[in-house]
Amino acid sequence: MGVTRRDFLVLVSACALGLFNPEDILPSELEQKIVLNLPSYNLNLITSDNQIHSFPVAIGKGFDGRRETPTGEGFAYEKRERVIFRYGENYPQYKKKKGDIIKWTNTFDENEIPVGYPMPYFKMRGLGLKIKEQSSDLYSNRFVIHSTTDEFTLMTPSSSGCIRVGMNDMLKLYDLVEPKNKSGLLKKPVPIKTTYNLVEIKDKNLVIHANVYNKKINYLDELKKIESDLGCKNGLFNYLKIEEEFQSMESSFKKTHEQILKKLLKPFPYNFVTNQFKEKLHKKYNISEFLEVFCF
Repeated sequence: MGVTRRDFLVLVSACALGLFNPEDILPSELEQKIVLNLPSYNLNLITSDNQIHSFPVAIGKGFDGRRETPTGEGFAYEKRERVIFRYGENYPQYKKKKGDIIKWTNTFDENEIPVGYPMPYFKMRGLGLKIKEQSSDLYSNRFVIHSTTDEFTLMTPSSSGCIRVGMNDMLKLYDLVEPKNKSGLLKKPVPIKTTYNLVEIKDKNLVIHANVYNKKINYLDELKKIESDLGCKNGLFNYLKIEEEFQSMESSFKKTHEQILKKLLKPFPYNFVTNQFKEKLHKKYNISEFLEVFCF
């Protein structure tokens, strides 16, 4: 289930016409920015007063015909108070055709109980993006940050490339982002940067993420990029021992990712993914404890 540009971009914007070039905006004019490290499933909105507002998200599946969410830089340029979802294929058993508006959702509540209710379009929001992917020199407006009723998919790769946010969180994010004008364009475009860092330092922890897009990335090489920030006193790491640890971890990640994908492909109500499963896509080490084991 995804947002189509036809529904999201109701009005033709200056961006679509090519009249707005994000690179023409001066840094001094920017008061907010959005940062998202895709394998962490955590979107941060950083405001002009350096407040950080964090939201769990879902990203592109990159499997079963669905796109990956791209890495790159760009801008959020448009706000929409109405986000419409349409069927991506025909469902003759339900008398639904590809392109028909989805009017009902079957999902799970906060207690993990299967529920069904009319699509709450009145409280669903979206932010239009222009992102220049790392492999391209052109900006694309294919992807959107939008509300989802399937909040059980947050913290997983499950969308068709768009960035899913829980409905209440999306309402907060929508209100926090720069105001819009009558046409829906933001008065000040908000820069966004999406990265794919599998190894990072967070709150005195070393955090390793699953390589869900199966990119050609070596975990040990990624660790070496930030090893100076870990504080090994003599700077000597036991790379052989670290590589053995990471190989075991990577094998566990792959197994968990496969299980999550299989679960998401099951029909409702058998497609629920637990938080315990999702947590297995990450490995956290307290830095001081990591150094005791892996630093000579």
